[in-house]
Amino acid sequence: MAVVRRLAPLAEQAGCSVTQLALAWLLTLPEVVAAAVGTRNPVQAEANAAAAGMTLDEDLLLAVSALLEK
Repeated sequence: MAVVRRLAPLAEQAGCSVTQLALAWLLTLPEVVAAAVGTRNPVQAEANAAAAGMTLDEDLLLAVSALLEK
């Protein structure tokens, strides 16, 4: 949960949820070809799907990566 709390300001800056930020970041990794995620309802499924279409700028990608390395 500490990582989620640290990602929250970055997600806000990107105009998305922490979940969307995490998925969008994950999908930028060259070794990742797909992300399998679970949802509880159609709203969550739509929000997760929207992450696949997000473009994160280089500074944000670096900030997320740095946070996850800690």
